[in-house]
Amino acid sequence: MAVKIYGSNRIDLDGNNETFSIRATADDELNFYKGASTKLMGIDASGFESKPNIPAFMAYGNAGAVSVGAGQEFPISATSTNIGNHYNISTYRFTAPVAGFYSFQYGLYSYEGPQQVAIKKNGLDWRPSDTTGLFSVESNRLNSGAISMSLEVGDYVSFGFRDGYSGNVYMSHTWLSGFLVG
Repeated sequence: MAVKIYGSNRIDLDGNNETFSIRATADDELNFYKGASTKLMGIDASGFESKPNIPAFMAYGNAGAVSVGAGQEFPISATSTNIGNHYNISTYRFTAPVAGFYSFQYGLYSYEGPQQVAIKKNGLDWRPSDTTGLFSVESNRLNSGAISMSLEVGDYVSFGFRDGYSGNVYMSHTWLSGFLVG
């Protein structure tokens, strides 16, 4: 590994395959880069961090009423935010690119109720306890909630009816979002 110092505001660290830089700016911000221009992280003089590559997404349905089978994932097939492209609009799943603790939020409008929906981890209703991860929804209203969980690299998360429940969902009012907490 080679270390190069450029004046008083830049240090380059050459690894086997990549060069990393630490740079101080005129605005009293400390930035970390991969290569010449890919910013990985910044810290300003007040201690606030900026991390432009944190996996995050906001996915939503873009159809009207859709019939969804028992235990099936909701066809949430559009995104307004998809940092890192880890949410797949074809499979309706977010795949963890890094192990960590993630937060997920959902909303759905169901025409029928009561129903039960679940955040699904690797295709199964995620239930760390008897009821955590399962949500009851009422008919003809918007239902929403949130949950957090640990994921390993390659684990995937989706949102759908709990096993044994099916029905009609208004996809234009159905969404799933999530992000890496740390």
